[in-house]
This record gives sequence, structure tokens and C-alpha cells, in this order.
Amino acid sequence: MSIVTATQSDGARRVRDWVQLIRQQFQQTPHLCVTAEQASRLWGLETAEIDAVLSAFVDAHLLNRTRGGAYTLRLDPAPHSPTAFGVVARTTWQRCEQRL
Repeated sequence: MSIVTATQSDGARRVRDWVQLIRQQFQQTPHLCVTAEQASRLWGLETAEIDAVLSAFVDAHLLNRTRGGAYTLRLDPAPHSPTAFGVVARTTWQRCEQRL
């Protein structure tokens, strides 16, 4: 294994570890509401790194991004589904918007 390959493997492993940790934090704390800047400080990641992770979670429909730029766990599997989860998600989103 070359040094370049080892470095790339370590970098990919580091990203996977952070993705897993951040996903778990949002899932364990469903009302967590953070901006990218707050998330960067919370998890000690560079701005570009946290932006990439949070954007990937939004694209994967794990997180919602509020108009104020905060990220919250997406609790409803379908945005137009009138379920109890949808009500909780909207309530979380509204609280988050009020705090910003």
C-alpha cells in the first residue's frame, strides 16, 4: 500500500466516522437544531467539511434546512405526509426558527 493510498483510506475512514457520529447525534437528540457554524464548533470540523456532511444529509432526506439556515432532523419520511411524525417535525422546525 502506498502512502497516498493509506492517506486516502484514512481520510475516507475519518469522513465515514464523522458522518456516523453526526447522524447518531441528530437521531439521539431529535430536537437538535444547529447552524453550520454551530455544528462546526460542536464537532470541531472545518467549515467545508461540515457543509459537505450537512448538505449530504439534506440531500439524503435525513435533515431539513430551515429558512434561517439551521439543520434539524427530518422526522417525517415524506414531506407531504400528514402523520404524527410530520407534526413533530414541523413543531421542531418552528421552534428552531424562533430561536434563530
